[in-house]
Amino acid sequence: PAEPFLKIIVEEVNRLNEVVTQFLNYAKPFQGKPEWADLREVARSVAERFSERFKQSGVRLLLQLPDSPGISRLQVKCQPALLGLVVTNLLENSLRAFANSDAARKGQKIPTVSLRLANTIQEGNVEISLSVEDNGPGMTPEVMDKIFIPFFTQSPQGTGLGLSICQKIAEAHGGRMEASSVP
Repeated sequence: PAEPFLKIIVEEVNRLNEVVTQFLNYAKPFQGKPEWADLREVARSVAERFSERFKQSGVRLLLQLPDSPGISRLQVKCQPALLGLVVTNLLENSLRAFANSDAARKGQKIPTVSLRLANTIQEGNVEISLSVEDNGPGMTPEVMDKIFIPFFTQSPQGTGLGLSICQKIAEAHGGRMEASSVP
């Protein structure tokens, strides 16, 4: 008879564990040794982990990753697990946006998320961009102003630390994180 209650307790303990882990990740400096990694593989690996969730949600995931073997400039010295965490968080946010969207539920458009990786050379420097874009409901300018502020969230399940942590990870890797949206 206690089984339903035990299941709820386990789910809540797991959720609290995730919140505490996110808080600790935000509060402490990143540790670990950078290694050479191909960002295509980091992005592809995260996308594969999410593929079933996307299918079940009715959301199309488009991968736009350069496959040319001649492109070696997507090899970067980084902490692949941390960059994978960034991609995971961005995909998770896109799925949540669709889950809360009336348009997606009414079938007004095919919910789509694009995960794109590109490199450009500017002034002799290679710049790599990783972007996640969706055609979800978007955000208002007021929300956009706050998305990188720790503990700001519009999701009942969220902690408000995800994008703050992602921004910290990007900066720790010598990068930056930008966002744009229209409702």
